[in-house]
Amino acid sequence: MEHEVLVSICCLTYNHEDYLRDTLEGFLMQKVDFPIEILINDDASTDKTAEIVREYAEKYPELIRAFYQPVNLYSQGKDLCLEVLYPRARGKYIALCEGDDYWTEPTKLQRQVDFLEAHPAYSACVHDTMLHYCAGNGKDRPLLNHGADCDVRFEDICNGMSFSFHTSSIVAKKSIIANPQDFFYVGLSYGFGDHPDALWMYVNGPIRCLKECMSVYRIHSGSASWSAAVDGQYDKLREFIIGKCELLRAFRPWAPKDQLDVVDRAILEKEFELMYIEGRDSDQRKPPYDEILAQKPFSYRFKNTFKCLFPGIQRLYRRSRGYASVKSGPLPVAPLSSAGSDDVSYVGHTVSDQCMVSILCTAYNHEAFLRDALDGFVNQRTRFPFEVLVNDDVSTDRTCDIIREYAEKYPDIIRPFYQKENLYSRHIDVYQVVFYPNARGKYVAFCEGDDYWTDPTKLQRQVDWLEEHPDHSACVHNTVLHFCEDGHNALLLDRYEGGVGFEHIVLGMSNAYHTSSLVARRTILANPPDFYTVACEYDFGDYPDALWLRLNGRIHYIDRCMSVYRINSNASAWSSGVDRQYEKLRRFIIGKVEMLRAFRPHAPEEVQVLVDRTILEREFELMYIEGRDREQRRPPYDRLLRAMPLGYRFKNWFKCSFPGIQRLYRRLRGYQ
Repeated sequence: MEHEVLVSICCLTYNHEDYLRDTLEGFLMQKVDFPIEILINDDASTDKTAEIVREYAEKYPELIRAFYQPVNLYSQGKDLCLEVLYPRARGKYIALCEGDDYWTEPTKLQRQVDFLEAHPAYSACVHDTMLHYCAGNGKDRPLLNHGADCDVRFEDICNGMSFSFHTSSIVAKKSIIANPQDFFYVGLSYGFGDHPDALWMYVNGPIRCLKECMSVYRIHSGSASWSAAVDGQYDKLREFIIGKCELLRAFRPWAPKDQLDVVDRAILEKEFELMYIEGRDSDQRKPPYDEILAQKPFSYRFKNTFKCLFPGIQRLYRRSRGYASVKSGPLPVAPLSSAGSDDVSYVGHTVSDQCMVSILCTAYNHEAFLRDALDGFVNQRTRFPFEVLVNDDVSTDRTCDIIREYAEKYPDIIRPFYQKENLYSRHIDVYQVVFYPNARGKYVAFCEGDDYWTDPTKLQRQVDWLEEHPDHSACVHNTVLHFCEDGHNALLLDRYEGGVGFEHIVLGMSNAYHTSSLVARRTILANPPDFYTVACEYDFGDYPDALWLRLNGRIHYIDRCMSVYRINSNASAWSSGVDRQYEKLRRFIIGKVEMLRAFRPHAPEEVQVLVDRTILEREFELMYIEGRDREQRRPPYDRLLRAMPLGYRFKNWFKCSFPGIQRLYRRLRGYQ
């Protein structure tokens, strides 16, 4: 029975035909006194992996549930555990093992689950793992070699998975591992999820490590394995270390307060390692990295001195090793050792009108969220000056106090505006009246006070693109949706490639981008068209902004999550303003229709068909909300009705056949 499963074993496999049988046999040999299930996902393998999965699934149908992808999802940046296996897992606990690794101890699961059941405060139980070098370039050895059972140290997790535990050893609570936070997607964008998983498990409880080796991690088992992907490939290793730095920065707000120095130290060490890989040995001799250099062995320090004294020899050596292809230059992110200290001179501060980006932030009763937004702004690491314009729209909580606090702490960055009367309730556009006339930047970036940015390199990445591509009007990226009511997260977009076209925008902003991701040319948005005015009468401006930007140039999409949109954050949020409020939702849809009608004369001829179709769909939706179901059966809306699911069409027929029941139902629901 579904509710009886205690452990779901999740296995990802791709081109593992030489190893997968060992993996599956390790699962099947487990001796447990509780029900388990095995979930296997084949990611469009090109060898016989899928055949092996089918063979075992047919042989053990009561245990194995197999999933076969028609196209490779990993190459599209998707996390297969989160998107395929975890939603279907029925166990209280998740056990992990990829298809080229395997378990060696039949009591493994029983011992780990027994510990977790007896110690509910723990988030996970792991164990030591044997490293097997498939190419014969190393002797098999334990990963950790602990002499006794112990708790995993936070320092080890921050330093990397090779210091803490291997994925094949994890048994964790599903409620934790299946609900990651925003920093998980930073790691995922660089192709790894085990490190953010380990950090998130630690935040939610201690992690117990058993001393015995009960699994094997095959190193360099094939071209599809991670260990093969970076081995001998300098650029990939460099990108991986950059990813580790950015992951730890994104994780820092979640870290235990008494462990922040551990996180900062780990970031410095990763940056130090990056300097070595990029041949910037002289940078290692500067504070705060000189402290790390002083602790290195004598041989390392001697090499550092030699390379700094004879840079020509170093460059020749690096070219001979194939390192010449890497761009030299500063770190992609500045040292975190400076972040948060009161005496910081931020790279991105502005003391004059020479400003590249103006960050625009609207705030109203955002006391519980505004610090996250402001920290996301001031922590941006840029090679250009920027400013932050914050407008408080007569908040009734402590929002003003928080703005004043940050404005006093960062006077060269933050410029506050305090309204005496609420502008939103008077349908006054704060951007056209307050922000654009006062903004000094060539570009404008957006984030409301209850949303926040998660990547300190966000602005630099977007401005770099816009500076190099003058035909583009804006640059956006993916966003994490955080549903405040139940705490779960989702991605706004399905990671499509390329730019944002009219086919994305016209259908609605949920198909294009979220405002918190937008960096645009100020001259375009500060001179809006007539259809923008129509939309503002109905209290939304992101939709016409997107259309106007696309009319004035291309919009580039970065396949990377760098902001969080809080949904239903409080009663004043837009997402709360229309939720279950019939009149507001109805007015919003009417506004969409009128705005699209005003936009149509501006639309390119090839886009007008899409505009007309979208107007019909919005009018069709309005008929449903207003109870005018019979009109949905008339041309031209009848073809939309025929395309709806059977359940919708049946409801339409029922409401048209029994209008009295429909009117009674709507009165009971408050739709009169």
